[in-house]
Amino acid sequence: MTTEHGRVNQKRRTYNAILTIAATIGNPAEAVPTRPGLRFGLIDHALAPWATRLNDDDPLLTALKRDLAVVIAAESLFCLVDQCGLAPEEAITSVVHTATTLTSAAVRELKARNRKR
Repeated sequence: MTTEHGRVNQKRRTYNAILTIAATIGNPAEAVPTRPGLRFGLIDHALAPWATRLNDDDPLLTALKRDLAVVIAAESLFCLVDQCGLAPEEAITSVVHTATTLTSAAVRELKARNRKR
């Protein structure tokens, strides 16, 4: 069971993380020359079982990775929280829903492509 103190500390840590990321986005000249692409490793890991059925240069896999990179991003969460008024938990749920929708569409496209062969 989370205490009120624990919730406040979690919100403070989340807020500080958002401010840090926002400062990097707002002042790219002061940031690391190339922002780390941590999301790409996560996306590759998540798609690894499915990607074994495709070539690395398959346009469908390339497009899905690019599409997921847009969704699995701090900027996406900022938009959902700041502009859409969602709570952080709701924003995460929305990102997961969008990523699932994109992946499901790619799987359907792959199945349709395989039926044509």
